[in-house]
Amino acid sequence: MPPDKLADSAKGTEMYSMFATYIGEKAGFSGSFSNPGRFYIHGPNGGHWRAVPIVFDDASERLRAECRDHVDTLYPPLMPFVFNYALSVPPGRSFASYVKEDRYEPAHCAALTARIIERAIPEAQLPYAPSYYGPSSLYLELTRKCRCEKAFKDLAGFEPIKSIPEQEEERRWEETGVAGLLGEIPMDELDTLKYEECMGAAQALSKDVIVSHVSGDATEIRANEKKLAKVLLNWLVVRNGHASNIHQDTHLDGKQSSVNWGRRSN
Repeated sequence: MPPDKLADSAKGTEMYSMFATYIGEKAGFSGSFSNPGRFYIHGPNGGHWRAVPIVFDDASERLRAECRDHVDTLYPPLMPFVFNYALSVPPGRSFASYVKEDRYEPAHCAALTARIIERAIPEAQLPYAPSYYGPSSLYLELTRKCRCEKAFKDLAGFEPIKSIPEQEEERRWEETGVAGLLGEIPMDELDTLKYEECMGAAQALSKDVIVSHVSGDATEIRANEKKLAKVLLNWLVVRNGHASNIHQDTHLDGKQSSVNWGRRSN
């Protein structure tokens, strides 16, 4: 979730932009997990992240507010974990609607994500109960062609009328942000990017992801989702005060990556 401008300007503080849960951990924002730079950028997960945009009015703020209400939600212990994941595949999906979905009820990553989206953005109209979803099925639901076609139309409607100089300035922000966050400037200089440049990069690549899903080109979809993921994490992790963690261990294949509402891929 992109931060607001005020939070982004406060370097080294929690921006409440990356919310996650992991096996053996409680759900929380990135500040509650150790060394996110290494985990997302240079560790074995590096280079495997993909991100997809969720396009609704005030989506970031609504999701951020709902995430705050799910901090400390437990990842299911072993046996409940096996049971919960069994509900996200046939024939267990038939029983997913019977699972309690109250706040703080234990949930694995996809089920918790679906729960948050369902509560924060009811007009997203997820057709099944949160526990129905696994990582792949939630990804497929959020990237259905009809959803992306609607998102493409909505994005056009969100755009205010701007003068030619304003449009040119925004294009410069996008170009500078994309180039910087995709690795054309050194990691330790990324904090020189303006908020508008980072946001412009995220918005431009979000549009690219949506357009590629509408066109149905699998190669383009994968490439654009990876670019969006990389831009988001290089923005959020570096500007969240973890630049030193990212700058370290560059011998690990030099991989860089990122996530919004995203997933790993091979």
